[in-house]
Amino acid sequence: DAIVEGASINIVLLMVMETIFRSYSFQRVMFCLINKSRTSLNARFGFGKDIEVLIERLSIPLGGDKDIFNISLKQCRDMIVEDVNARSCHDYLPKWYRDDFASTSMLVYPIVVKNIPMGLLYMDSITPVTLAEDSRYSLIKILRNQIVLTIRQGANNK
Repeated sequence: DAIVEGASINIVLLMVMETIFRSYSFQRVMFCLINKSRTSLNARFGFGKDIEVLIERLSIPLGGDKDIFNISLKQCRDMIVEDVNARSCHDYLPKWYRDDFASTSMLVYPIVVKNIPMGLLYMDSITPVTLAEDSRYSLIKILRNQIVLTIRQGANNK
C-alpha cells in the first residue's frame, strides 16, 4: 500500500528492512547506497546488533576489488554466503569485515534500476543459512523489488 500511496523511498526502505529483520531473525539488516560519483558503496541505515558501528565503518570502494559486495553489484546477482569463515570465502570478504563484523552467514541482494546498480541490501545471521533454503528467502527478493519499484516511481514523478 505504501508504494501505491506514493510513500517516500526512505519510508519504504525502513518498512522493507524491518520486515526482513523481523521475519527472518537476522542479526543485522542494512541498506547500502552507491554514492553520486559511483566510487563507493556506503551504508545508510539498518536494524540489528552494533548497526551504528557497522554503518559508520561500511564504505567500500567500487571498481576492481573482488569482494562479495563488488561482485554482487557488477553481476547484479543475489549472493548467499553459508559460512563467512570458510577458507573459500576469505578473499571475498574485506579484512575489516572479517575481523570486526563477520557472523556465520551473510546475504547480499543488489538493488538494480534499469540495469544500473544503485545499492544493496545486506543481511547477516549468527545461525547458518544454507543455499538449500534459497526458496525460503523469496520474500527478500519480493521486498527488494518493491524498493526498485519505489525508486522507479520516484524517478517517473520528477
